[in-house]
Amino acid sequence: MSNEECELREDEPISGADRISGGTRRKNGATRPGWDEYFMQVARTVATRATCPRASVGAVLVREHRILTTGYNGAPRNVAHCTETGCELVGGHCVRSTHAEANAVVQGALHGIGLAGSTAYCTHQPCVHCAKLLISAGVERIVYAEAYPDPFSQALLAEAGVALVPFANLEHSGQATHA
Repeated sequence: MSNEECELREDEPISGADRISGGTRRKNGATRPGWDEYFMQVARTVATRATCPRASVGAVLVREHRILTTGYNGAPRNVAHCTETGCELVGGHCVRSTHAEANAVVQGALHGIGLAGSTAYCTHQPCVHCAKLLISAGVERIVYAEAYPDPFSQALLAEAGVALVPFANLEHSGQATHA
């Protein structure tokens, strides 16, 4: 690495037009994602493990820029996946599959990881059941990519003081946030 390249630390933000989606542009032109963008990309990757063909949903719970747990939608432990047996639908929802957010909370419980004060990055806006779990686990902020309008979920999150943030708002504003 030349002395010229060493003058700018790779994690140092560059001001003005070089700032990209809360991330930074390195001297070599490569873009380093901001924290929100990075964790949402992790959630999207986690979603690729989903075993219910109706939707691929991923969730990542983070505190102080550290991943605590991940979850994707799929059947409970020791139960055949929808991809093997087919979905079981009740009221238009697959009852065989556990939601990504619920699986992320369960992972914390299984491994003794406290989730209080964390941020959830979800590929989809949480339903009312997952919202209740995230509230009870102490999640303070939820960033979601795809809308899943659920007025009950939104009302409970607002009442509990949990921030519900559309990723698109962050992505286009260039905000770097506190994950």
